[in-house]
Amino acid sequence: MSDSLKAKIDYETDFTTAVASVLQALADSVSDNWRVLCDEWSSAEAAPKVDVDAWAAQCAAGKMERFQSNDGAVFYAAMMDFAFSPASSLLCSCVVLQRADGGLSVSLLLDRNAPGETVGDREQRRMEAPWEEARLHRTVRTDRSIGPDEDDPTFDAWWEKWDALEDTPPVWPQNKKAIQNIISRLAAVHPLRFASIDPELQT
Repeated sequence: MSDSLKAKIDYETDFTTAVASVLQALADSVSDNWRVLCDEWSSAEAAPKVDVDAWAAQCAAGKMERFQSNDGAVFYAAMMDFAFSPASSLLCSCVVLQRADGGLSVSLLLDRNAPGETVGDREQRRMEAPWEEARLHRTVRTDRSIGPDEDDPTFDAWWEKWDALEDTPPVWPQNKKAIQNIISRLAAVHPLRFASIDPELQT
């Protein structure tokens, strides 16, 4: 079984003609997700910016990685990671492919464990990040891989909040809507030759 949930879209349109508008549709759908799906822990103002120009530059001639299939067909690929939902700490991967026939294909890959993510998982990861950054600059060794030691003045409050996040509701309903919004926006940009979506990502 694959480690990722996957949606693949093959366009009838030529790669060079279609790639910029497809990347723009992805960026727009991410902005929509932050506008619609934010909760008490997240903010629409904090929406990540998908840099369409930078992504398009990675998909320019000579920048993509070259591959050759067993039958000798040559194709080119680039992969970018992006935050897809304000309700998730996970990243989604976008694989942009210039097929051997010159057409464009796009695949979205999401961690197969995403349906099990909870509010607590997400917030605990957010708590870990600044602590890890601070710990890297400390001169005193700590025996803990995460969180403050007992002699730290923030110990009680930090771990009280951490423990309170152990039993929290799932965020898959919001995250599923987020990835479905991206898929539907991408599927509407140009005529499709083929689309394959894992059942877990469908309605």
